[in-house]
Amino acid sequence: MPRAILPGQQERIGKGVNPLAPEVSSGANPSLPEQKEMTMKQRLFSLLLCGAMLLSMCPPGLALEAEVGQAGADTPTLLADNVPYLDADGSTNTCAAATEVTSDDTAWSDGWYVVSGDVTISSRVTVTRDVHLILADGYSLTVTGGINVSEGNSLTIYGQSGGTGALIATGADGNAGIGGNNGSNGGTITINGGDVTAQASQFAAGIGGGETGGGGTITINGGTVTAKNTYWGIAFGSAGIGGNGEGGTIVITGGTVTADGGKGPGIGGSKNSRVIVSGGTVTASSMLAAGIGSIYGDINSVTFSTGQDGNAFITASSIEDDSGKIDWHGVIFEGDSGQIYGSSIILGANAEIPNSKTLTIKDGQTLTIPDDVSLSNKGTIIVKPGGKLVGDISGSGTVHFLPLAEQFPILTPGETYWFDLSKAEIPWYINGNMPDPSLHWVPFTYAGTINAYVLNESSSSQGNASQLASETTAPSGQYGYTYDHSLFVSDYVVAQQLAWFSLRDRKMIFGKSYASGGVDYTMRAPSGGSGYTGTSYNSDDTRGTPRNNEWDVLLSKDIGYIKNCDITIDLGSYAQDTNSDNVALRVLRGRESIFYFAAVSAAEIYKPFYGFRPVLELPAPDALSSGLRVVTLGLDGGKIGSETGLVSIVVKSGGDFTAPSGEGLTAPDGKVFGGWKSGNVVYQAGDNVPGTVTALTAYWLTKPSIITQPEDRSVSTGEQATFTAAASGEPSPDCKWQVSKDNGGRWEDISGATGSSYTTEAATMSMDGWQYRYFAANSAGNATSSAAMLTVTPSRYTITATAGSGGSVTGGGTYAENTSVTVTVTAENGYHFVKWTEGGREVSTDTSYTFAAKGDRTLVAVFEQDSVAPPDPGHTHAWAVVWSKDTTHHWHECTVQGCDLSNSSQKDGYALHTSGDWIVDTRPTSSTPGQQHKECTTCGQITQTEAIPATGGGGGGGGSYTPPGTPAYPPTVERPGGGGGIPSTSPSNPKQGDTVTVTPKPDDGCEVDKITVTDRNGKPVEVTKKPDGTYTFKQPNGKVKIQVSYKAVEKSWNNPFTDVSESDWYYEAVRFVQERGLMNGYSDGRFGANDTLSRAQLAQILFNKEGRPVVNYLLDFSDVAGEAWYTEAIRWATSQGIVGGYGNGTFGPNAPITREQLAVMLWQYSGSPAATNKELHFNDESEISGFSLEAMRWAVENRILNGDGDGRLGPQGQATRAQVAQMLKNFIENQETNT
Repeated sequence: MPRAILPGQQERIGKGVNPLAPEVSSGANPSLPEQKEMTMKQRLFSLLLCGAMLLSMCPPGLALEAEVGQAGADTPTLLADNVPYLDADGSTNTCAAATEVTSDDTAWSDGWYVVSGDVTISSRVTVTRDVHLILADGYSLTVTGGINVSEGNSLTIYGQSGGTGALIATGADGNAGIGGNNGSNGGTITINGGDVTAQASQFAAGIGGGETGGGGTITINGGTVTAKNTYWGIAFGSAGIGGNGEGGTIVITGGTVTADGGKGPGIGGSKNSRVIVSGGTVTASSMLAAGIGSIYGDINSVTFSTGQDGNAFITASSIEDDSGKIDWHGVIFEGDSGQIYGSSIILGANAEIPNSKTLTIKDGQTLTIPDDVSLSNKGTIIVKPGGKLVGDISGSGTVHFLPLAEQFPILTPGETYWFDLSKAEIPWYINGNMPDPSLHWVPFTYAGTINAYVLNESSSSQGNASQLASETTAPSGQYGYTYDHSLFVSDYVVAQQLAWFSLRDRKMIFGKSYASGGVDYTMRAPSGGSGYTGTSYNSDDTRGTPRNNEWDVLLSKDIGYIKNCDITIDLGSYAQDTNSDNVALRVLRGRESIFYFAAVSAAEIYKPFYGFRPVLELPAPDALSSGLRVVTLGLDGGKIGSETGLVSIVVKSGGDFTAPSGEGLTAPDGKVFGGWKSGNVVYQAGDNVPGTVTALTAYWLTKPSIITQPEDRSVSTGEQATFTAAASGEPSPDCKWQVSKDNGGRWEDISGATGSSYTTEAATMSMDGWQYRYFAANSAGNATSSAAMLTVTPSRYTITATAGSGGSVTGGGTYAENTSVTVTVTAENGYHFVKWTEGGREVSTDTSYTFAAKGDRTLVAVFEQDSVAPPDPGHTHAWAVVWSKDTTHHWHECTVQGCDLSNSSQKDGYALHTSGDWIVDTRPTSSTPGQQHKECTTCGQITQTEAIPATGGGGGGGGSYTPPGTPAYPPTVERPGGGGGIPSTSPSNPKQGDTVTVTPKPDDGCEVDKITVTDRNGKPVEVTKKPDGTYTFKQPNGKVKIQVSYKAVEKSWNNPFTDVSESDWYYEAVRFVQERGLMNGYSDGRFGANDTLSRAQLAQILFNKEGRPVVNYLLDFSDVAGEAWYTEAIRWATSQGIVGGYGNGTFGPNAPITREQLAVMLWQYSGSPAATNKELHFNDESEISGFSLEAMRWAVENRILNGDGDGRLGPQGQATRAQVAQMLKNFIENQETNT
């Protein structure tokens, strides 16, 4: 029999920290003695009342047996009074008195029990009649044998407000965790709260019937309930909740319920039983059976329903009975697929969509998540067109709003279309990262048709405006409404560092009219939610709320529709929304990522990351009666930012449209914008383009370019010079020739000279040094060719002066025009000069005749013999050395003047000719006779000639011919100019017809350049080169002359550089500097042609070329270290005046050298020679620094430095390694040539 509670025990239970005690009102607060007195009275009354109640409920005799049974017990039963609990409807009630459960309480009978501490009961507890169990917050009860609630008995379990009181009941040997014993049906089990875990094995249910027993009546109204059947044998087990016998009813109206049937159903089991789930969050699973259904798959033996107004969130591996599916109501998953049943579901309990599952909301269905309920999405939610998702969602899963039927099928969602916002009056600072900061070309992505809310101006400063607009589809909505509409979204935040209020005042937040291509758009900011859900403000699960804002609907449709949102850009986009938590703040989206959400000051204007990303809302389709069409624009080599392909604009169908602007386009090099071309028609920006045109191409005007430069010409006086040039351009340029008569100081147009070539008048010496150039111009610009020099030299004339008998002349030759010529005569002894004649006409009688050379002249000096007495016939004859001869004789004449020997026999050596051997002139062939002759062996007179018969052919012995007495002809071998010795010949005395071998003797490093053989008449003899390096020829009739010249062997270059090929313009220059040890490459095998060269590196190159001389010179540069690799080179270059430092005491060794600095160093290295030509004639001549002007003139004049094709010299450009190599090659070759 229960005993009275001792005062000490009662006080422990009544402490304020005891979770069993009800809350005390803060109103009356009696003093401590009064409080103790009242408590004792209340307890005494409660004991009497509980005793009376127990006695009244007991059958006759039961109370006495209990009293006798309890007699002598060591531990009294403890009672708790005024214990709070949550009822089935969630309301808080109080139990006046309840028995505290202890570890040895294995029989619970009519009444109230409370778990007020952590208790473990090691055997099965039996419930008799109507038992109520309160699970106090913070305590747990573990019943290792489970709780027997058999048919006819009932157990109701309650939790407290915290819901942390726990019950763990484990059945064994065919007994349910909570419910019937082996072979028994379950009783009535009701769970209103707490954390209840019940499991059983074999064929018993976690909650419900024992083995072969029916499930009884099970009702779950709240709490967290986990029920399992852990049997894993071959056959089906029982259910997580239910039984495996006959009958039973399971009703779930709330709470979080997890039922795992193992190999049996999660919920159900018993035949002819019912399962009704109308609320809560329910998960039912099974390995082999249905999540909700029967054990053996007996269809319709377990019926399932949700009730008309059910709002449960059910996740079942399967539901066996779908006969009433048309009436289901709630969120129900079967397997991985879930859907909404009913038109509108308001989620009643917290729920989660696992990562493998997909929930679909169909057309006409709405799922609402109230503020006090959370839905965590780790899987996928698909909202079909016409479906609606209202409320906050958390979790890392995805939400897809499937696209609506597109209002404008002619446009492609996701495609880029370009708009001109240059006149949209967008304020503040334009985003410089856009392709065209002038806003003539702003790319927008077409997002297609969406269903989302849009706010109006009344929503400003209204924290609930977004929520109200998201819930209404009426255009008359106070703050806005939700409707289908089509949008273009700017790819960029177009303006930054501006306030939300500034944009609002310019009608850019809630909408202003914007016309393009004949279409009237609304330009505004998008809606973006007034609050957000997610693990942070900038995580992958961050979403604005309400979820049907435009920003998040676009993300759900395609995450790629909103571009250029990341931390490197750091620009957020204002939304229309006022923050729901602080009406002074406005929403900013997309700053650090596409998901970013922040609430910022509406008046702040100094934050550079606050910006405006416009959307363009198309009018409703019925407002565009003629529809839309797309016009493609070809850029034809031009660019918008980095865009080079086709771009598209949108225009209204059925009418003309305006040709786009050319501003903001980047023209190809050397070109300017000239309009838009369709076929042969060119439309200027702003022109009306006919509605039939579907494509335009940018028409680029090409600045003239000189494609053929005129070349220098040299003529003699009296001759004409022709200069030729050519220019290209679009349109074709007008061209003309110009002349400068003062070395390029002033240029004059040449009248009528507009062709591609110009021929001068007959040249005079006054025209020497005149320069000519070609000038081309069109609407895109002009170009001037390089200047070509005309060099005029005086004509040269041949003056031939000859003497007749009796004298000689001097002074003939070749003379320049107008130069003075003097010819002089000298008469022989016995003669005197008479006159000079030209063409038989006397021109002078002066012995020294002087005249100006004005043409070729042939002058003959005429002499007459002096009148002298004949010599003494007995005088001594002085015989001439040269033979005189006729056809039969030869002799020596007497040279004494007047001696005339009439008797030839008296002449010295007078004799008949003596013929020698035959000399072959032409060898005979088998069919052609040859020719031979004989000469006098004394004077060389030909004495006899004859033909040599043809040799015939075939038959015996061949037809060779050997002339009698064939002479030998030793060759004349000239000494080479250098590179080798005199070649040898074999045989050394060849005869006509012999094969002569010539063996050249080149020096080391040299080879034969050319070898020639000429006969006695100066005609070339054919020479054949043999593989062994010798040369052969056939000896002709007579002596030959052999000439040989040598040249240096051209070495092949083993190119060590991986980035230099023979097709590169700088190949020979790189070879030149590498072979001479002036420049090398990098350790990775590159030469680095396009890399820059530092000032120190060039000083080192010149230092190396000079042989690295040692100099004693004090360096005073603060940035040249004593041990640096370039120190000695800079010391030498500075000491020689080749290079100096900067005015601040530094040298700048690592500074890239410019082209003009390079020219100065080479000029000073050469001794600073003066340039003879002071004019440069380059378009950028004005960019040359004063200190380098003379050096640049010198470098250009000596062809060390050249300009580019556009007439620019680039003095300030950094010299690349390839350019330095070329300039060094030009410089050194120029030096060597002049040396």
